[in-house]
Amino acid sequence: MQQEHRLELGLDTFGDITVDDDGRRLSEAEVIRNVIDEGVLADQVGADFFGVGEHHRDDFAISAPEVALAAIAGRTQHIRLGSAVTVLSSDDPVRVFQRFSTLDAASGGRAEVILGRGSFIESFPLFGYDLDDYDALFTEKLDLLLRLREDGPVTWSGEHRAPLHWHDTEEILLFLEVEGDCYVYYEDREYPVASNCSVVIPPNVVHSFGIHGAGSMRTLSILPDADARPGPARQ
Repeated sequence: MQQEHRLELGLDTFGDITVDDDGRRLSEAEVIRNVIDEGVLADQVGADFFGVGEHHRDDFAISAPEVALAAIAGRTQHIRLGSAVTVLSSDDPVRVFQRFSTLDAASGGRAEVILGRGSFIESFPLFGYDLDDYDALFTEKLDLLLRLREDGPVTWSGEHRAPLHWHDTEEILLFLEVEGDCYVYYEDREYPVASNCSVVIPPNVVHSFGIHGAGSMRTLSILPDADARPGPARQ
């Protein structure tokens, strides 16, 4: 039996700054609203895909495609929505993953991301990247994004971004031995600590909090697993 192949049709736009019937230059806000309306119309006429490009220059209106796509998602039912393209080289792969995961959830699974190096290069100096690293930035960031997509929380390191450790997204359970009145303080707030208690805190706080008070406190163990038992005592 011969498999039926369906032709899919899509549209994309950079949000070009245009003029109205009287030749008046449209504002960026007007262009963005027009792009959103175009995406809604594309869904109504049965197009399969609508893509929005990313630029950071005065002849294109859209610098945050995911926001425009989210507005389109709220007014459409079927059309797939994506970037065309996301300039990954000058973006953060973790934030790209988070933004498009959010868009995918909000749209009911209709989000797609198209990644590019940036044929227009204005985003590199804007976000503090060196054009000499043009190829290395894309290769490294693509590797991290694919790891996040396939593996979830990852441990990763590279040359152009701070490293990631899987436990950076987990809570850590501190088992504390307390004598007397003690407080944990962090960001100018203090929290009383009961005797022989456990405290669950984010891992980015674990080395930046302090204790004060009349008593004393020591950490028995620092564990990423809240169900684990305390290990050997340590100061």
